[in-house]
Amino acid sequence: MFTNRRSSFILSLILILSVVLFAACGGDDEAIPEADRQAAITAPNADEAVSPNLAPDPDKVVAIVNGGEITAEKVYEVASVNMAQMAAQGITFTEEQERMHRILALDLILDNQILMQEAEKRAIQVAPVTLEDQIQSLKDQQGTEDEFEQYLANAGISEADLRDEVARRLQMQNLATLLTRNVTASDEEARAYYDANRETYMTQELTEASYILRNAGETDPEPLRKRAREKADEAHARAVAGEDFAALAKEFSQAPNAAKGGALGMFPRGVMFPAFEKVAFDTEIGGISDVFETVTGYNIMKVTGRKPSEPIPFEEIRPQLKLQLIEEKKGQVMQAEMAKLRKAATVEVLDPDLIPDDLPAEN
Repeated sequence: MFTNRRSSFILSLILILSVVLFAACGGDDEAIPEADRQAAITAPNADEAVSPNLAPDPDKVVAIVNGGEITAEKVYEVASVNMAQMAAQGITFTEEQERMHRILALDLILDNQILMQEAEKRAIQVAPVTLEDQIQSLKDQQGTEDEFEQYLANAGISEADLRDEVARRLQMQNLATLLTRNVTASDEEARAYYDANRETYMTQELTEASYILRNAGETDPEPLRKRAREKADEAHARAVAGEDFAALAKEFSQAPNAAKGGALGMFPRGVMFPAFEKVAFDTEIGGISDVFETVTGYNIMKVTGRKPSEPIPFEEIRPQLKLQLIEEKKGQVMQAEMAKLRKAATVEVLDPDLIPDDLPAEN
């Protein structure tokens, strides 16, 4: 039996690699998308392994799926991985919420076991070169071979353990590839989806502005803040009187772009301080704002242009839409296949604590 630390490491890796099964179920095992490939080869740091919420009786068999036993230890550890991610965001759990996480963990384990059994039943193969590539990528992340061996030793696992688990995950991925190999999306489907979701495919509204900044932090001495405000007021008065804004920025501004006349170019919402953004989008084109304050100091802004949000042409995003539809269809195929396999499986949940209150035990 694995030690707790070893199990947590492997189970964390299982959860990471499981993402690949559904997120990258297209293509053969030589063509894993790069983002998913990186997710598949990035194991958690052994020194940061999850401290599991230990099962009272780790060896207790809590469920049986097609003759395969699932222990309490595995359920508690998978639940702990999920809860640890949420706890890192400051979320706490009641006893009943912890129980629900264990129920969800068991459901995940059952699905994984059933898929693994189906992959073995179909004799799904993994190309040796693909497995070696995944293992080598893990080694490369650690640096030298010695560092990789030390990494495994710290986690309490062997390279054989890791290799076996990665191979099983790749086998499941190849099963998903097999099951979704005929999924396609037509131009007509993409167009219909585009027409039904036009509000989703819009460019961002942009505004173009230049600004003058006089530095004045909230904690700066009051005389310094007063002097900064006086300079900002002077620059504002001259700008409103019609002097060239770019020349005033070069004379007054303490912003990094002062030498460029304070020009910011076009920018969308969400990239500037909220107060700065509001002025930039509320001021009319050609208008000069009042002096306003942000965390960096006192500002004056001149808005010089604006580009409204508009539909992205269909042809520009047609390939993206087709890929999106294909992935959605693949997900539906996998959900349907999983439901079929789950219905055909013989599942017995032995621990009443792991049965949802509104459901009977599976048979």
